[in-house]
Amino acid sequence: MINDIQTVDIFGATKIGLEEENNILRTRINEVIAERDDLEGQLRMLQGNFRGGGERLLGGKMGFEWKVKAPEWLIKGVVPSVGTYNLFGASGAGKSFAAINIALSVATGRNFAGLPVKKGRVAYVVTEGREFFCNRCAGWAQHYGFNVNDPAFNERFMINGLDGQVKLDDPVKLNMLLEMWRPYRPNLIIIDTFTQVLTGSENNQEDVMKIIEAMQQIAKELDCVVIVLDHTGKIDVVTAKGSGAKKDGVDGMLRLTGSIQAGAVFLEASKVRDGGHFEKLVFKPVVVKVKDPKTGNVLLDNFDDPVTTIVLDVATAETIADTVAASTSKKLNKPQRDFIKLLGSGKHMDDEAWDVWKRGNIWDEDKSKSANSKAATRFIDKLGCGAERSLGLIYVADDGGDYTHRARPSGCRYE
Repeated sequence: MINDIQTVDIFGATKIGLEEENNILRTRINEVIAERDDLEGQLRMLQGNFRGGGERLLGGKMGFEWKVKAPEWLIKGVVPSVGTYNLFGASGAGKSFAAINIALSVATGRNFAGLPVKKGRVAYVVTEGREFFCNRCAGWAQHYGFNVNDPAFNERFMINGLDGQVKLDDPVKLNMLLEMWRPYRPNLIIIDTFTQVLTGSENNQEDVMKIIEAMQQIAKELDCVVIVLDHTGKIDVVTAKGSGAKKDGVDGMLRLTGSIQAGAVFLEASKVRDGGHFEKLVFKPVVVKVKDPKTGNVLLDNFDDPVTTIVLDVATAETIADTVAASTSKKLNKPQRDFIKLLGSGKHMDDEAWDVWKRGNIWDEDKSKSANSKAATRFIDKLGCGAERSLGLIYVADDGGDYTHRARPSGCRYE
């Protein structure tokens, strides 16, 4: 009897244990099936991304839907409506003049080098050279037929003269700037220059990233684009000076080559995160006698000489060829002049350029295209530093595809 009871108890317990295990297994099986369905859905979505989407995916249970967005521009193809940009160039390349051109084109809605512009409010942070900044702005307005005393002009252009007092990597000072700008609602903020709003070192990645993050915060909170001006290195003139975090952290890099002294300034994109790279823009420096906006009289210094400033006006390839020809004692034949015009207009060494180069009687049929590119380099070197600067040349690509110049010709200084 005792054995029977024990047996019943044992089998009853076993039965109950099996049912519990079955329930646990069924629950786990259902969980695995749900996980499988979820993973299959994710896989279909990833496959759809690689194959460009499809009806099955668009109508599937994942609810996936492509969202495309056209870029919005302040200056078509050059400056977007939102983002962070670095405008850099060597000393004498005309960074401040180029930035003023960008700023006042947006403030007035005037075309920029022939490109359409969306009119908007601009805040310009001046940290160095503030005493002559107004002269430059007045010269630009005067050259293009605007009056700086016009309320509509002033309404869309705010000058913040900080003289290095405010650092963007200081959270308290950054919030002060944000509070000042919020009621103004700027579409474009230009900071001149990077080093003046940095507490640490521009060679230190962490220090640089603090400025980049501050720029990103400004752009996000104010829904605007922030452009900071920067220098190139003394040796490496291809990119901005200091830590590579500058290039990695911003949405775009705008590079200035040539120089005010050489008579030609070039603007090109060295990095664009969204949108296409624009053709190299060519500007010629124009000397303007600054007039008093109130009286209309030319300003005179204490020696009664007129006060002048520079305005960057759009140039043509013909203008650049004239500048190069005037900068060298070498006499240029027509094919050589045509070749310089191609370089001056931002052309690469394409078939057209090579054809012109051949007709210039400098092409060596027994040598490679790369070797002939180096010959082109030597040709420009022989013209002298003035021609080198007038063409805004920086480097020669290893494959000979781009005619520009990395090494400095003897006697040429870029810093």
